[in-house]
Amino acid sequence: MEGVFYVMIRDILAQIGWRLLKWASQSLWDSFWSTFVWAIDKAEAVWEDKGRGEAKKEWVVDTVMDFAKQQISLNFFTRRALRVFVSRAVDAALKNLNEEIGKDWREHVEDLESYLADKIPFIDSIL
Repeated sequence: MEGVFYVMIRDILAQIGWRLLKWASQSLWDSFWSTFVWAIDKAEAVWEDKGRGEAKKEWVVDTVMDFAKQQISLNFFTRRALRVFVSRAVDAALKNLNEEIGKDWREHVEDLESYLADKIPFIDSIL
């Protein structure tokens, strides 16, 4: 009789633990992907305001350069060298990303979220 009671309690606690794990995991999943998609939409909106192509690249380079200036002291030569490096890095990164996932990053992120949600049994897709 004692063994049956122990098994019942264990099963009840396991069910409660599983539900808590599913709830916590789903909450974290939902928050992460909602924030990720929001950030992509925000970036696209900012880039729409700044224009396409070269203007978009300049916005990225300027943002990185502003961050670098806040972090380290740059003289004229190091500032120019860093700008050239950042510009080339942005070109390479964007070329690679656009070749791999196309220009619609949000669609790719939504596909990725759905794919991963299908692979994790206790997660439901939100996108």
